[in-house]
Amino acid sequence: MNKINKKSTILVIDDTPDILSLVMGLLKDDYNLKLASGPHKALNLLQSEPEIDLILLDIMMPEIDGYEMCKLIKNNPLYVQTPIIFLTALEKISDIVKGFEYGAVDYITKPFIPEVLKARVKTHIDLKLFYDKMVYDLKSKDEMLLRQSRMTTLGEMFKNITHQWKQPLSIINMSCSVLKMNHDFGELDIDELMKTLDTIISEAQYLSHTMECPL
Repeated sequence: MNKINKKSTILVIDDTPDILSLVMGLLKDDYNLKLASGPHKALNLLQSEPEIDLILLDIMMPEIDGYEMCKLIKNNPLYVQTPIIFLTALEKISDIVKGFEYGAVDYITKPFIPEVLKARVKTHIDLKLFYDKMVYDLKSKDEMLLRQSRMTTLGEMFKNITHQWKQPLSIINMSCSVLKMNHDFGELDIDELMKTLDTIISEAQYLSHTMECPL
């Protein structure tokens, strides 16, 4: 995650060209804007542009109204945490509450005051970025803990291998030393040689087994 010096992306969904133009003029300097003049175009954009940080959504649209559109968006796992602000001419409390019930985080009534639009957009963008950073930090900590757990497991495994290998390696080393010493003194007996080699082979097989099943 690295959004330092990177503009957040806002999707504006409204079937009124004047509203799209007005929002574009107010926000284009601070954000990357994606404009959709209707629900179907918006859904296509959401499929091709998954990194949307905030959605401005008109309520009164033909075919699919803002409430149903909000529901469709929230049903997509990619946008469950994406804040949606309704742009609406509806001012009844019941309409506003309905918007919150469908998953919106805020609403701005039309005709809106530019400063209000900018302030509310900035607030929810900041909250979204804070949430994303928190999720990223938690994920990073989880990954670090997982790595530490794996390193601990590896440490225990190598400790166990070291313990298991200590005796057979000592036996192999001692057996080879005895064979060499007997050879150097001309006292190497064939029966003793075969017996010692059997011991070495047996210990080597044990070592091989511990490599396959170290724990």
